[in-house]
Amino acid sequence: MLTNSRLVSCGWITSAAFVFSMIKAVGGDCAGAVSLFEDGALPPKPAMYSHKTLADDHLAKIIKELPENPFMADQAGIRLSLAGAQEKLPVSLKDNKIGISMNGAPSSHILKTPIKDLHGTVENETFCMMLARRMGLLVPDVKIIKINEIPLYIIDRYDRKIENGQIIRLIQEDFCQALNVNAQLKYTPTLDVCFSLIRNESAVQIKDTKRFLQLVVFNGLIGNSDAHAKNISFIHGENGTILAPFYDLLSTYVYPYAKKMAMKVGGGRHFQFLEPKHFERFSKDTLIKYKIVKETIVTMADKIVGEAKNTTEEFFDLYGKSPVLNEINDVIKNSSKEKLKFFS
Repeated sequence: MLTNSRLVSCGWITSAAFVFSMIKAVGGDCAGAVSLFEDGALPPKPAMYSHKTLADDHLAKIIKELPENPFMADQAGIRLSLAGAQEKLPVSLKDNKIGISMNGAPSSHILKTPIKDLHGTVENETFCMMLARRMGLLVPDVKIIKINEIPLYIIDRYDRKIENGQIIRLIQEDFCQALNVNAQLKYTPTLDVCFSLIRNESAVQIKDTKRFLQLVVFNGLIGNSDAHAKNISFIHGENGTILAPFYDLLSTYVYPYAKKMAMKVGGGRHFQFLEPKHFERFSKDTLIKYKIVKETIVTMADKIVGEAKNTTEEFFDLYGKSPVLNEINDVIKNSSKEKLKFFS
């Protein structure tokens, strides 16, 4: 059962009547393993699942109408839901053809559209995710497809797996939900709280603590200032709870309004200007040995410029040139140079 507190942590904080009308409209394919149905309605069996392939013109129309018709909620038989402010759509992908889940079928991918008034967001996120993989971070596969010349970001859902040819939903929980924090307060949890949560919940706490530390440094080096608690999740499985693959990695620093980090590092919010004293305090706050923090920063800062260059070449081969990649590379060069100046 979805409790009132969990509804609040998902960001649904209005009247009960509105909450359940929302669930009725979009609760069929939610994040994780949650699907919601009206009283008396049984979940469809996998044999009933289907996916409706969309022609390019139809998909382009849906994308255009997403601001007024999020998740296609006005269409019979379609009940889709995802958190976040950016326009997106749960989809299936087969042979580069986009499909929509029908009859309770799980989606396998998430489609994101370009963010209005910000240049190159699709290219930006795709590049940063590709770079994260080269840097050794666990991330889902991503790609760009174009529909009527509109670039679309496509990412494999980390809360799904394929088993015997079927898409299986996995239980996931973002850090706001795990901490019982309202989604509208997603910038409230601090890094020390997040590290403590990992120690308390993860079945592989040492490994996941290391992974999360690498994420913090990576976000700093690429200039991702929007790394908040809903952009980190757990997967709950047969072998216990572990950190989910990382997602929503974007260099926000290339845009004029996004310079301060969502989570302070040792009291500082501008990664490029953080000094050893900030990381010493970060070490004390998070109970991670300063030697490990320093070694992680040096290793990643020393590696990332070369990997960014390689990722840029790979991206250009796949998708053609994009000016925003040059801006991201400049951010990375400046960030890594400043960190190596202090620690090398």
